[in-house]
Amino acid sequence: GARALAENDIPTVGLPVSLIQDRDKPSYLGRVVFWPRLVPQKMNFYVGGSLLKNDDFQLSNLFGGLGRQDRVAVMAEVAFSDKENLRTTRTMSVDVSIQPKPGLILYARGEHGAVTHERTGSANIELTTRQAVFGGQIFLTPQVEVRPEYRLLDTETFRSGRYAVQLHVFY
Repeated sequence: GARALAENDIPTVGLPVSLIQDRDKPSYLGRVVFWPRLVPQKMNFYVGGSLLKNDDFQLSNLFGGLGRQDRVAVMAEVAFSDKENLRTTRTMSVDVSIQPKPGLILYARGEHGAVTHERTGSANIELTTRQAVFGGQIFLTPQVEVRPEYRLLDTETFRSGRYAVQLHVFY
């Protein structure tokens, strides 16, 4: 709730500012998803959005996806946040996955994020981050999944490439 949001700070030139000034004010949250079955057991489609508002902070997003069951899927999302007179963010991601055979899913995801720190008396600070992720989900058994991935990250201050492997055990 708002108490957890209030624990997040935004760095400023002076002291950090809490995302939510009054942790006892109510948050308003809404989400709508339209998820029809285009072709039962073959094609899926969804589109939706959400909104979170608390005093001078707002977070909204829109998302959607289309897929052929157990074959291929495309998902996209855009999100915007605004802390009045302090910071705005804009992010988007697109994810494509294919399942060449049962138990193996390959995916690629592109992400772009931009943040604007508003300054009074000086120029705003604009920062961007771009990322590409390539990976797979390998189900060794229905209860054991291995997720290798390679991540390319590009920001104003550095570029990097990172490998990661996750092991998921379901019980």
